[in-house]
Amino acid sequence: MQRVRPVAPVPVLSSGGKKVQRHSDFSEEYVGREISVRLHDGSVVKGVLVEARRYWFKVKVSGKIVYLNKAHVVFVEVG
Repeated sequence: MQRVRPVAPVPVLSSGGKKVQRHSDFSEEYVGREISVRLHDGSVVKGVLVEARRYWFKVKVSGKIVYLNKAHVVFVEVG
């Protein structure tokens, strides 16, 4: 049986050269699940979260891929 090591936050260099911890926004926890995303203008996007990056969500909506900028997201509801 193969051991699985826990993943620690990745230290990155800030603009001042100091190491800082990069924290997760938990979006990796709901990849592959049905989500509802409310945007700042009140609209809602419902689909399956395909991938989550630092600034973007990749969501499959009605068979098409939609990219959402996280800066415009008010909240994400799973289910």
